[in-house]
Amino acid sequence: MRQLKFRVWTGIEMVHDVTVGKFGNFYVNPGDKGDGLDPKDTASLTSYTTKYHENYPVMQFTGLLDKSGKEIYECDILKTYPILASDLIGKKPFNVIVRFEKSCWLSNGILGDYQASVSEIIGNVYQNSELLKP
Repeated sequence: MRQLKFRVWTGIEMVHDVTVGKFGNFYVNPGDKGDGLDPKDTASLTSYTTKYHENYPVMQFTGLLDKSGKEIYECDILKTYPILASDLIGKKPFNVIVRFEKSCWLSNGILGDYQASVSEIIGNVYQNSELLKP
């Protein structure tokens, strides 16, 4: 079974220490000492969780790793190659965005183990949008 993991773009940084609450809300648990405590936070449900604002983009882990073993998340930009191995000869890599659509992880075609294993994460749409320009 695929591990369910999430990350959140806060507008300043990408945060990976994200927990999903039982009502579908997303929470951070950093704290100054890694204990999750934020005494100034009025959005906390408890002293151990801080609720993310609903407008923060939340991205889910695909369950796949790129060729370097890095976890691939929704909204990552991959440098990838044509899907068929026989098509790799003489073909230049191209950049694609990972997205979830129609119950599948996509990146200009279905993102499967093979395509992920020959792809490389080079950024994400929030921090590296310049990589999407032709």
